[in-house]
Amino acid sequence: MSIQNNQFAESLLWHAVYTRPQCEKKVQNVLESLQIEVYLPLIKELRQWSDRKKILLKPLFPSYLFIKSCSKNIETVRQTSGVVHIVSCNGKPVAIPEEHIRSIRQILETEHQFLIQPYFSVVAGDCVRVISGSLKGVVGVVMSDSENNRLLIMIESIGKTVSVAVEKKHLRPVLKTKGKGHL
Repeated sequence: MSIQNNQFAESLLWHAVYTRPQCEKKVQNVLESLQIEVYLPLIKELRQWSDRKKILLKPLFPSYLFIKSCSKNIETVRQTSGVVHIVSCNGKPVAIPEEHIRSIRQILETEHQFLIQPYFSVVAGDCVRVISGSLKGVVGVVMSDSENNRLLIMIESIGKTVSVAVEKKHLRPVLKTKGKGHL
């Protein structure tokens, strides 16, 4: 096989790209303008304000999107504004099986039959933010996971610690900043 044929033999593989928060759509547009195939799975979310309700398209996996690319484009993707990193193992980008992408697409195409929500695994010690309800915006640390699908979180406020029970559906993990040991 000649060197020229080897260039075409390299297959396109799916990879997960981690972006800055709320930059998924911007990164998608930039990568698509570079002729890189991008898949950003979106779900409909009903948001309610005091005066109106609106259905928004939100990423199924916040801060993640998928690219289908050959290895020569990986460095271009890494250098794209808004990209934090490509999910890797031992410094090599991890390939996502085509079947996984196909399954995600299939699930989202049948959304009228299922309640589709991203799953966030949170365990004791995780830093989380409350995303809805009367405690919306509060950041705390998961103290324990109870059997009734509720979490106790520790909230440090004015030098006091308070524990409250919050359902998992109201929590999202918070990424810790490197070098910072506190919230």
